Amino acid sequence: MKDAIKIVLLLVGAYLVWLYLSRRGVTAPPQPATTEGPTAATVPASATPDLVAAAAARAGYPAGATFTADQWNWFYRQARGTDAPDPLEVWPNRDRSYRMTLAEWWSGMSGAGLAGLRALRKGVC
Repeated sequence: MKDAIKIVLLLVGAYLVWLYLSRRGVTAPPQPATTEGPTAATVPASATPDLVAAAAARAGYPAGATFTADQWNWFYRQARGTDAPDPLEVWPNRDRSYRMTLAEWWSGMSGAGLAGLRALRKGVC
C-alpha cells in the first residue's frame, strides 16, 4: 500500500511539473528571420582594389598573390564589411577553383557593380 501511494505521488508531482512548464511557455528558441529571394547590396564608391589588397596583406599574403574569386570576395568582405556578388553570377562558365589576380577579379566585379553602383544579384533588375 505504501508503494502504491509513493508511485501515485510521484506521478502527480511529474504531472504538476509538466503542467507548470507547459503553461510557462517553454519553447524552442526563435529562428532567425530569413529574407525571401535575392537582394542587391549597395557598395560605397570608395571601395577600391587597394582595400582588398590591404586585407590580403594583413592576412599575411604577398602582393601579387593569386586567389579564387571566393577568396577575393572574403578579402573584400573583410575590407568593406559587405558581400560582393557571387562569382558564378559574374563568371557563369568558370570553375570556382580558378585562381586569378586582383586586377582580373576587380575587372569582373566592377562590371557587376562594385565600382560604387549596385552590386547586382541574381533576379534583381
